[in-house]
Amino acid sequence: MIAACTIDLSATDLATGNADVSEDELEPADWLHYQYYQSPGLLNSLESASGPAADFATALQAEYARTVAVVSPSGIDDFLGKTSKMLENRRAFGWDDF
Repeated sequence: MIAACTIDLSATDLATGNADVSEDELEPADWLHYQYYQSPGLLNSLESASGPAADFATALQAEYARTVAVVSPSGIDDFLGKTSKMLENRRAFGWDDF
């Protein structure tokens, strides 16, 4: 089972890393996108295809953030359908380098 929640991580206990999550706050999901950030030491040395970022938030997202889809067997059809629509929309806006 895949579950998602919208916990406020600023309320996490910094000493233990524990967060107060009750089962009532967990919502079942067929699929989700998990985003994580890579250390600069793990990045390749190639220049960005989109050029220099305008600000820190844009650079962080473009250069360091990586997104992985986590899909349950029951969510494959929905995930593939929504992903193909997302790709069509990206191409309509000229974002072919996806």
